[in-house]
Amino acid sequence: MKFLVGSLLLCAVLHLSQSYCYRKQLEMTPDGKPATYCVDTEDGTKHALGSKWRNSECMDCTCQGCCTAYSTPRKIPPDCMMEFDKENCKYNVFKKNDHGKPATYCVDTEDGTKHALGSKWRNSECMDCTCESCCTAYSKPIKIPSDCMMEFDKENCKYNVFKKNDRTISCPVLGAVGK
Repeated sequence: MKFLVGSLLLCAVLHLSQSYCYRKQLEMTPDGKPATYCVDTEDGTKHALGSKWRNSECMDCTCQGCCTAYSTPRKIPPDCMMEFDKENCKYNVFKKNDHGKPATYCVDTEDGTKHALGSKWRNSECMDCTCESCCTAYSKPIKIPSDCMMEFDKENCKYNVFKKNDRTISCPVLGAVGK
């Protein structure tokens, strides 16, 4: 059992992923009138304006564009492989020598903690994670008054902004990026 858990651990490093989207422009009809429907560029199916659908290439679409309905795992260990399941629009990752045993958990590479597939958590680096990706759990001030400074509070996963000459006086954040 310990061997099985260890081998699955190696295949479960799904912390980074990539997906993509593209935009589409609605076209006018040949007589110059606005379109009343749009056509999926992947499979040629017609769809009503305002509708949402998943096409045959596992893309979630609207008439304005499509995005992949799945994430592509990256940085998979060399003794593991991934296979795309087109019916369920997802990648499965498993040991090369044991195709029948998929990973049941993943490992956060920042702090080494194990997490069940499908779960969400905040890691020790203030990142909100799933087995497929992590994003910052905080916003970073990019514009503050000139008489103020900022300092990151790792325990609470946030930036504190205060007067340079008196840390007890908070300052406003005039602009920020991130969550």
